[in-house]
Amino acid sequence: MRIFGYQEEIQKKALDLSSKRFKQIANNITNVNTPYYQAEVMNFEEELQAATARKTSLHLTNTHPVHIAQKPLLKTATTYRPPNTIMRSDQNNVDIEQEIAALIENNIYYSGVTTGLSSKFRLLQSVVQGGRQ
Repeated sequence: MRIFGYQEEIQKKALDLSSKRFKQIANNITNVNTPYYQAEVMNFEEELQAATARKTSLHLTNTHPVHIAQKPLLKTATTYRPPNTIMRSDQNNVDIEQEIAALIENNIYYSGVTTGLSSKFRLLQSVVQGGRQ
């Protein structure tokens, strides 16, 4: 019997993506005064939506090389440099206010996912212990 389904895998990937997003935002903030630096943006929401749109919790195993491979739950996050967003005369396009807002948003998201996982683990711990405290 499988205790953890695809929801926990999506939550794990969401935490991984959120961590990568923290690094990307921190990199942008670090380079706010670097001439010619172009801010990086992550397509986090699109990839997470693609993963959560998946309805099945079935995890198939390929037993023969000609079988069709199962699609991964979540692609690796990609970052890109948005074109034509130059904001300053030194060609740097980092908007510190936008980066701080993204940092706060990502922090709230990360906290929400960890709270959900923590609740699930507390429930499992309670079941394993038989309800005794």
